[in-house]
Amino acid sequence: MKSMLICDTMPDTPYPQNSPWLLPPDKAPKIGSSIAILLAGFAILIFALFYNLYSILQGHGFPILMFFLLIFLGAAIITWGARRVAKAYASKKYARIVEEMSKRGLRVCPHCGRAIPQDSEVCPYCGKQVE
Repeated sequence: MKSMLICDTMPDTPYPQNSPWLLPPDKAPKIGSSIAILLAGFAILIFALFYNLYSILQGHGFPILMFFLLIFLGAAIITWGARRVAKAYASKKYARIVEEMSKRGLRVCPHCGRAIPQDSEVCPYCGKQVE
């Protein structure tokens, strides 16, 4: 019997259900707020760059430490927002996969992440007890 994995991109390894990227839809970050966080990070970066340029052109000078702090803050916020967007999309894809599996009479083993029949009490792949 050939093993059916949830993740098509990793055919030889199980796709762990306890991955931090796969969250239930009710716990996954929302796309809209995640994109807003990304935009806030970009706004901070743009402000830092343009204010630095403005200060130089006016002959004032811009404190270099403040410039780098703003760059770091903007980059950190962009990274946080990008991770939230990725988690939201991964969770939506995972929810669709689980829904499709349940239509076929399958479910995910909570231990190894492989597709198993819904009425299984023991996973045929990892041998562990499933609820």
